[in-house]
Amino acid sequence: MTSPRPDLVRLGLFVADSFELFRTLASELRAAGFVADADAVAEALRAREAVHSTAIGDGLAMPHARTAAATEPRFVAARLGRALDLGAADGVPVDLVFLLVSPPSDPGAHVKQLALLARRLQAPEVVEALRRAPDEASFRRALEGAKAVA
Repeated sequence: MTSPRPDLVRLGLFVADSFELFRTLASELRAAGFVADADAVAEALRAREAVHSTAIGDGLAMPHARTAAATEPRFVAARLGRALDLGAADGVPVDLVFLLVSPPSDPGAHVKQLALLARRLQAPEVVEALRRAPDEASFRRALEGAKAVA
């Protein structure tokens, strides 16, 4: 199985709410040159989240949106410094966020990336390794399937 590879990883991110989370990560995508318009990305994520929470339980969320501000799928992983209530059905606040933005022209790639990530996050040992990872490199290795160095 191919493993998801985040374009950016942020550990210890402190935000007050979901929209600040979206604005912050969209700004980082823009600063890295991955998207054309951070505001458009944040708004697309906010609009998608308004339809239904992307918090999937067990402290995990997969916010995602298709937007013309992205020319190809871009993925950011973040471990929050303080968990947020993002409306998960199980009531568990979210501390691990996996944000995906893709262009509207390729919905298949968007769905494929979400499915790939969801499969990877089904492994409890992966989620535990992500929560324990001492640095970005260890976090990436845990997500990509290599043994994380703790």
